Amino acid sequence: MVKSSSLVVLEGNSSTAIVGGEIKKYKWRQISGKKVKVDKSEKHTLTFSAPEVETNTTLIFQLTTIEEGGHPNNFTSYDWITIIVEPSIGEDITPPDITLNSESNMTLHVGETYVEAGAAADDSIDGQVDVNITGTVDADTVGTYIITYTATDSAGNHASIARTVNVIELIDTNPHVVSISDDVTSLKGSYLRHNVNLSGVSTTPTVFHYEIKGITAVEGNSSKNGDDFIGTPLFTNPDIVVNKADSTITIPAGIRNFALYIETLKRDGEWYHVEETYSISLDGQSAIGTILFGEG
Repeated sequence: MVKSSSLVVLEGNSSTAIVGGEIKKYKWRQISGKKVKVDKSEKHTLTFSAPEVETNTTLIFQLTTIEEGGHPNNFTSYDWITIIVEPSIGEDITPPDITLNSESNMTLHVGETYVEAGAAADDSIDGQVDVNITGTVDADTVGTYIITYTATDSAGNHASIARTVNVIELIDTNPHVVSISDDVTSLKGSYLRHNVNLSGVSTTPTVFHYEIKGITAVEGNSSKNGDDFIGTPLFTNPDIVVNKADSTITIPAGIRNFALYIETLKRDGEWYHVEETYSISLDGQSAIGTILFGEG
């Protein structure tokens, strides 16, 4: 096999006399393939430049030899030589081709899991090449995230492609409380924090019923009425409205997560030195808050 444009030399002087004479004449003839320009086809050596081809191409040459002085005289014999010419490869300037697995644009709801589908890259010279992936998706935060896929072949040609992942809120026309966390503090005057997660966001305000009930309260060795030590719930979102009269809170549209705080109480300007435990329920979900005896 030879490359396009390369110099090809066919040697006929290795031919052997058959009938005891001596080979006196050689004659070359191309009988198949893309025509080439030969240098004096009547010599034992044939020289030519391989033609330019785009795919592997077969050339077939016939060598005729005439033998003199043997029996019979002027005996003619034939040989055939096959040459395969393959395209010459110049400078590799073609980058790999990258194909994304799955869609180039994806949409997730907040809280769903992003699973990286990956990509594959194929190069015309190197075949399959590695793909480097950069970028992250925070599926708990609304936003647009770009994941970039890059591949480089052995010649240094780069290719890249991107996937866009949009994380959006789940619209829930009737949201409910999914969870509410417990909390413990040992610092008087601090707040206990309960993180609340909803099933989705609503396009209109949503009203939830709440209940805060003291379980235990101990001052020294004396038991107290736990309900005497429960403060009013506060929220990280100032737009949340508390109606203490009917024990409801109103969550504005577009809110999915928020924190609810309970403050320890004072008596005559001093913090109660009371270890207390209370329960808080919101839309059927409950949590426990514990305030340990400590310094304020």
